[in-house]
Amino acid sequence: MKFKLPMFSKDSLKEASGWIAFILGLISYLMGHIFIYYQDDIIPLWSKCLFWANLFISLGDILLIGGVVGFLTSVAQWKGVFTEELTNVVYGKELLSKRIDLKTIWENTTKQMFKNKFHCIHREILDAMSKYLPNKNEISYYDNFTEDIVVKWVDKAKGLISTTETMVFDIIAETVEAVEYSVKSTTIIPEHIGRPEDCVRHRIYINDTEYNSAETSHRRVGTAEVIMESKLNLSGAKRYHFKFVIEKTYCIHDDYTIAYKARRYIHNMHISLLLDEGINANFFDRGSFDPFQEVKNTKQNTIIMVHSGVILPKQGFIFALNVE
Repeated sequence: MKFKLPMFSKDSLKEASGWIAFILGLISYLMGHIFIYYQDDIIPLWSKCLFWANLFISLGDILLIGGVVGFLTSVAQWKGVFTEELTNVVYGKELLSKRIDLKTIWENTTKQMFKNKFHCIHREILDAMSKYLPNKNEISYYDNFTEDIVVKWVDKAKGLISTTETMVFDIIAETVEAVEYSVKSTTIIPEHIGRPEDCVRHRIYINDTEYNSAETSHRRVGTAEVIMESKLNLSGAKRYHFKFVIEKTYCIHDDYTIAYKARRYIHNMHISLLLDEGINANFFDRGSFDPFQEVKNTKQNTIIMVHSGVILPKQGFIFALNVE
């Protein structure tokens, strides 16, 4: 004897979820089109008729598609007919764009990719990974990033040095609309060394023309750390040739690192460091999955490092300087 599930039990509702979504979607879809058909009679009494009509139609599309896809997926799993054609329909980009359960699909897919390893912390792994994946706030990346750094003595007895960092790259944007960018440098400069505006300078070039409209500020954090930030607005193109020059004068004993932490995705990176006599440096990778490759490291204090691939936000490099 077969026992039927109670009508409103958890299992019966789950089993009927595809039909429920289909019926609710059909009702929403019909209501939306009824509002549109009688809009001339309704609008004088209800000004938001078209808004709700479009809302019901969109909701109907989502529920109808979700119900049909859920039903087809269940049937395919039960009957063992998960064909390539059905897979292309269910997981095609047009259909996926209307689904509201992409996170669940992503979790199930990655479980298979990872062969169900570490299933107890699978969701925590995905949450950590998602912090490095592009989101709706990411609107650009940097292509072919080159940074040339020159370090020279200003007063060797006092440990004063000057550094010039020249960064050149292309900004590849997703939109031609106005977008705000900012470039920032951080340096340890005690007050007895000099004023921040005298010790740190920024120069910005867009498409080989100097950009003089940047909003620039210097501020101290505590007694020694100086943060200089320049903000600029770009619009009208999807590719900009960008050049950023940082010039500093400070004491190597107060600040002995030259570092870069990516704020956006970077595709391909080339770093060169030229040191004055008596100054050495060690290179450290800043969390990149694939290591930088050393191209040159000579006794004349020239270091060249390259990274072919993608640098993720918060990754980068550090040069630790030391005096002979």
